[in-house]
Amino acid sequence: MTAEQVVTALDGVLPDDERTLLSVRGLKTHFVTDEGTTRAVDGVSFDMAAGKSLGVVGETGCGKSITARSLLGIIDPPGRVVEGEMLLRRDDGWVDLAKLPRNGPQMRKIRGGDIGLVFQEPMSSFSPVHTVGSQITEAVRLHCGLSNKEALERAAELLRQVGIPRPDGVLKEYAWQLSGGLRQRAMIAMALAGEPKLLIADEPTTALDVTTQAQILHLIRRLQEQTDMAIMLITHDLGVIAEMADEVLVIYLGRVVERGSVEQIFRAPKHPYTRALLNSIPSTQRAARIKLPTIAGSIPHPFNRPDGCSFNPRCKHSVAGLCDTVEPATHALDERHEAACHLYNGAVQKGLALPLLDFRSGPDAATADTAEPPPAARTDGSVLLDVRDLTKFFPIRSGMFSRVRGQVRAVDGVSFDLHRGETLALVGESGSGKTTTSRAILRALDPDSGQILFRRSGGEMVDLAGLTRRQVRPLRSELQMIFQDPHSSLNPRMTVLDIVAEPLLVNGVGDKQERVDRVRELLGLVGLRQEYLRRYPHAFSGGQRQRIGIARALALNPRLVVADEPVSALDVSVQAQILNLMLELQDKLGLTYLFVSHDISVVKHISDRIAVMYVGQMVELGSRDDVIAKPLHPYTSTLLSAVPRPDPSARKEFVPPRGRVADPADPPTGCYFHPRCPFATDQCKVERPKWEEVAPGRMVRCHRAKELDLAGMAS
Repeated sequence: MTAEQVVTALDGVLPDDERTLLSVRGLKTHFVTDEGTTRAVDGVSFDMAAGKSLGVVGETGCGKSITARSLLGIIDPPGRVVEGEMLLRRDDGWVDLAKLPRNGPQMRKIRGGDIGLVFQEPMSSFSPVHTVGSQITEAVRLHCGLSNKEALERAAELLRQVGIPRPDGVLKEYAWQLSGGLRQRAMIAMALAGEPKLLIADEPTTALDVTTQAQILHLIRRLQEQTDMAIMLITHDLGVIAEMADEVLVIYLGRVVERGSVEQIFRAPKHPYTRALLNSIPSTQRAARIKLPTIAGSIPHPFNRPDGCSFNPRCKHSVAGLCDTVEPATHALDERHEAACHLYNGAVQKGLALPLLDFRSGPDAATADTAEPPPAARTDGSVLLDVRDLTKFFPIRSGMFSRVRGQVRAVDGVSFDLHRGETLALVGESGSGKTTTSRAILRALDPDSGQILFRRSGGEMVDLAGLTRRQVRPLRSELQMIFQDPHSSLNPRMTVLDIVAEPLLVNGVGDKQERVDRVRELLGLVGLRQEYLRRYPHAFSGGQRQRIGIARALALNPRLVVADEPVSALDVSVQAQILNLMLELQDKLGLTYLFVSHDISVVKHISDRIAVMYVGQMVELGSRDDVIAKPLHPYTSTLLSAVPRPDPSARKEFVPPRGRVADPADPPTGCYFHPRCPFATDQCKVERPKWEEVAPGRMVRCHRAKELDLAGMAS
C-alpha cells in the first residue's frame, strides 16, 4: 500500500503519540437478521501502545471477542462493521482496517502479519489432518516469503522460542498428539510467524490448569519484553488481568463502561458493573464458604436491549427516570480513567456518588465481614466414603494384534475418606488422575483393585469396587455427578422436563404426574422458573444450563455428589451464583461433595478439606486452611505459587517447575515428583515415599515433609 493510499484511507485526525500502535474510534459491529439487529459492538473506542498490554473483560456475550475479530475482518455473516475507524500504524504509515476489503490482499497480509491471534481452544484451531509443522511453515511462508527449507527452520526456531522441547519432533506431530499446554504454545508460535506488532490473545488460558496457565502467561510476558509487541488479552479471569494488563477495558453489551489503568480498575473501580464483577471473585483472601455477592439477573437478549443504560436492570444504584431512559455519557474521572455512568454526572445527581471501595485486602472486604456465616457444623463426623488403595490402569496397545505394550497408571494407590456433609476437593494439574478417580468411585469406570466403601442410607457399608454393574445399579440413586460443560452434558433434543425427569423415569420413581411435580420442585430448588419446563437447553444461558444439570443430579436425593469442574466454563459472575447455590443446597439437603477442580480460589472458597493429586497419586491431604497456608508437599507449594491473584500489587515472577509432568505410562523411580522437585535427595530418586499421617488430619507422601518449610498463600 502506498503512502498516498494510506493517507486517503483515513477520516479525522491521526493519533499524535508516537507509541500508539492502534487507535479504535467509535467501532460498531452489527448483525442484521430477519429477527432484528444485534449491536454486538456499539461504539467502542480505545488506544493501544507498543509494548503495552490491554485487558478486555466482561461476561460472555458482551462483545469482547467480536471487537477483536472486527480488527482482523473475520466476522462471520451477517455481521459487519457498520461504523467507526480502526487505525493501525504500519511501517509505511497509518491504515484504517475498517476500510479494507475483508478478504483483500492487504487485509490478508495484516491478518497474521501485523496482527497475530491466539484462539481460546487450540485443538479446534489446528487442522487434525496436518502436522503442526506444516501449519506453522505455511504461516511463515505466507508472511515471510521464505523457501520450504528456510520456513521449516524458522518454524523450529519459533517452537524453541515458545519453550517447546524437541521442536524438530513436535513439527512432525499432529495437534491431537500434544498436551493442552504444548498445543497452546504451538498456537502462540504460529501467531508469531509473521512477527506481529499486536498479539490478540482470546481466552488463551481458560482450558489450562493453574501451572500451565502460569507458564503460558510467563511466556507471553517474556515474548512481549523481547519484541515490544502490544497485547490485547481477552479473558473473564480477573486474576489473569491483574497479573498481565497495563490498562483494562470493561465491556458490557457492546459498550465500554469503564476504562483505566489496571491499578485504577482494581483499587478504585467506578462503574457498578466493574465493582460487581470484582466482588463476585472467590478470592483466597476472603472468608471461605460465605455467600458471594452476585450480579442480579443475567445479560439480556440482544433483541431486548434495555433503554437508557444497558446495565440498569441489574444495577442496585439505578436511578428511576434517568438510568432507564437516558444513555449515559462517558465521564473522565482521572487521568486515563473514565466511566460511562450517570452517577458521575454531578450536574444530574450530585448526592449519588458511590463510596470508594478498596480491593487491596480482597474484593469488598466489607461484604465478607457482614455476610451470614456458614452453619457451625454440617457433618456428624461419620464416614460416608472410605477409599482404600484404589487403582485404575489403562492398557497401551500397539501392533497388528493390539497387544498390550504397557499401562497408563491413571489412579495409583489412592486412599482417603469423606465425611457426611463435608466437601473434599481434588486438585492437581491436568492428567493427575482427578477425574479418573471420581469416575471410578461412581463406577463409571471399573477399578482394577482397592476398595470403595460407601455408607448407604440404612447405615451399612458396601464395597462398590467389588460389585458387578448389575449390583451397582440400585445404588446409583445415592451417587450422582455434576458435569464440567453444561452445554454438552444436556441432550439438545430433550426439554428441561425430560432432562430432569430422566433419572426418575429410569429408576421407576413415581407416575408421570408425580415426576412432573418433582421436576417443578427441583427447578424451584435451583432457582429456575417453572415455565421453563418445555424449553430446550439452547434457550438458556450457561449458568441456567448448569442449574438444570444440578437439578438433574439432585432428582433422586443422592447422598454423594461428584462435581467435576462444575464452574470452570462459566463467567465469574455466573460462577458466583453456582457456588452460592451449591453451598445453599449442601446446607439445606445435607449433601456431601467430592469437588474436582484446578482453580485454587474456587477450592478455597467451597471446600472443607483439600486432596492434592500428582500423576495418579495423592501427595497431600488436609484441611482447607492448613493446605493453603502451610503446604507440606513441594508440589502443593508449586500449585499455590502459580495462582494469579486479583491484585496488581501482588504481581510476582512465576518460576515454572523444572522438567515436565511425569509420564503415567513410565513414571520415575522413587517419588514421582523428584525430577521437578528442588528439594529432592538421593533417597527421593530411588525410594517411593509412603502415604502417611504426619500430623492430626494431615496426610502427605514426601520423605522430607517434616523438615521443609514451604511457602503457602497468606489468607
